[in-house]
Amino acid sequence: MKNSKNIIILDPISEMLESLQLTPTSFDSIEANNGYKCNVTTSMFYKFAIITNGNFIFDDTFNCISYTKYDLIIIPENRIYTFKCTEDHSSLLFLDFDLKQKEINYKFNSVINLLEITHYKNLVDDRQINNLVHLKNSVSINNQGSYILLKSMIHRLMLVIIKQNVNSNKYNIVDKKNDKEKILYHCIEYIKNHINCKITIKTMSLELNYCENYLYKLFMEYLNISCKDYILKSKLEKACYLLSSTNNSLTSIAVETGYANIHYFSTSFKKHYLISPFQYRKDNKN
Repeated sequence: MKNSKNIIILDPISEMLESLQLTPTSFDSIEANNGYKCNVTTSMFYKFAIITNGNFIFDDTFNCISYTKYDLIIIPENRIYTFKCTEDHSSLLFLDFDLKQKEINYKFNSVINLLEITHYKNLVDDRQINNLVHLKNSVSINNQGSYILLKSMIHRLMLVIIKQNVNSNKYNIVDKKNDKEKILYHCIEYIKNHINCKITIKTMSLELNYCENYLYKLFMEYLNISCKDYILKSKLEKACYLLSSTNNSLTSIAVETGYANIHYFSTSFKKHYLISPFQYRKDNKN
């Protein structure tokens, strides 16, 4: 009699999750009362922020949204944002993770957008919150067993998001790559890789060999922001990150974010954030 073997068949979604090689990097929590403010910077990792009790306001200067228990926010790498507590006995969990495959699968990204901050209301339930709190209180990120549990939890949260998005008909899971998304991804990667240069929609369209008007419509359709404003947003977010996490001079940061001189950089920064780069560093230096 031949020995029988258990066969595991991965569905397309699970295959996509496996291909990304999601890796937990840190797990933290905050318990706070009304008036508490937490400034947070993501560097090379992505972050889940999960409201486990009470109420918080999420503010990244482009969005200011109130969140309550059961809500989840996915925050991509290199972002600056603030959580403000607006209710006593509030709490939230931060679960950081890395993607070993940095070039995000387009099929996967059509279901979960990991290029922009995304928000999900009433995503988790009490059982999931209890599991997360238990993990936070009882595991160590350096322990192999804990690592596996956290990785499994990230996968489960991703699957819940996928299920919600598909059921709401917000996205479609298709085998064929979405050409528009592929072009948009190329543009976002181009901006990210040339953040220290003077970037315009004209130069980018020439470099990537796309029609300038088409790229403008693409950014408006998918991100609801013009290409010009997205470039400015990316540069200023990178500047915020450098101001809060390094000791680089303002002149150096201006160069690293593609500004011709410190005066132009400071004027642009103050116009957008209503404070000077110097004051921002003073208020947010880690």
